[in-house]
Amino acid sequence: MKISSGFAVFNKKPEEIFKESGCDKTDVTLSEFAARLFSAWKYQRKLLEKGLRSIDDETIERYASKIKNGVIASLVTGERKYLISLAEAISEKIPDAVVILANENGDIVAKSKKGDAKTVFENIKNKCSGVGGGRNDFCQGKIKDIDAFKEFAE
Repeated sequence: MKISSGFAVFNKKPEEIFKESGCDKTDVTLSEFAARLFSAWKYQRKLLEKGLRSIDDETIERYASKIKNGVIASLVTGERKYLISLAEAISEKIPDAVVILANENGDIVAKSKKGDAKTVFENIKNKCSGVGGGRNDFCQGKIKDIDAFKEFAE
């Protein structure tokens, strides 16, 4: 598996996995087909989750360059799990920073090795009409005003 720019690129194409699982066969019952399709989906999901946990240094450096006053804030394309994985990876490399990431769906996460993420998270959450909470080292929630977050992140 190769990781590029934060997104997983797998060695196998979905068609190959589909074929290996037997989903391309025409002589199977509907329940056999469904079971094989589910197995193929599960396999792809596991690969994706492994990819989310393996974030390359180039991606981390790209976000690290956005640090202002000890805070790295950015709007990211990806689901909440990806936001959490990315925030953890950045926090590992830059332990002094508070990492605040949000996506277009309004998911927001904050991570800090020093334990001051909650203060920054609460401030942004209030500015962006959000809800959520957490501990001093990790918080998550939902925000309604994405534009306010974009403004904060710039």
